[in-house]
Amino acid sequence: MKNLNGIQSLSVVGIIFSIFVQVTLFFIDKNIPDIWALYPSWALVFFIGYLVKRFGKNEDHVH
Repeated sequence: MKNLNGIQSLSVVGIIFSIFVQVTLFFIDKNIPDIWALYPSWALVFFIGYLVKRFGKNEDHVH
């Protein structure tokens, strides 16, 4: 995660948290309809982060 920007890091943490929640819900025998929709949503956030990283302003300041 060293080369990821803030948006990409957020999406990775979101995916990990979503997996944790889904496993927890499985073990307590609860079901949330369409919970799978979290994963493409986090993938979209990751892609947006990639676009920001690729085409955003380069703010590497040398002090």
